[in-house]
Amino acid sequence: MSEWSRATRECKIDELNPLMMSAIRKRLESYNIDLAKETLIICCETTSVRNVRKLFRSSSEVVKTSVVLTTQWLIWAALKDSSAFSFRCGRLRALTVQDYERSELNGLMPDTGLNISGLQSDTLEPSVLFLGLGTDVSSLKFRELLKTATAAS
Repeated sequence: MSEWSRATRECKIDELNPLMMSAIRKRLESYNIDLAKETLIICCETTSVRNVRKLFRSSSEVVKTSVVLTTQWLIWAALKDSSAFSFRCGRLRALTVQDYERSELNGLMPDTGLNISGLQSDTLEPSVLFLGLGTDVSSLKFRELLKTATAAS
């Protein structure tokens, strides 16, 4: 059983966390990517809560992940505990997608989401990134749309 509880919701791009969206737009500008010129396929936001139990106390870690899928790009950003921001984007034609649940790692660390492999922003060589998702309808829809988009590019 995963130590993370995840919930994913489909949303409009203007419904994403405003601070996160501002940071995403700034990073995209540095890559000369104009979201207004891209054809949006789906936009989702996942809230992941990790319950950490320590001797005599317990605490929670919260990570908000925003994902934007266009016909050319996968853009994702995470905000951990409202302070630590991370960002990645990749051209669909340079990415491959695998259900994490079907990977060997799932046997060691059970979780739900996708392994995204390939050349991504801020990396010089292909890498693998885990994208945590819930098991709800929005997550399943996003998975299928991303797999279809990467296969078509």
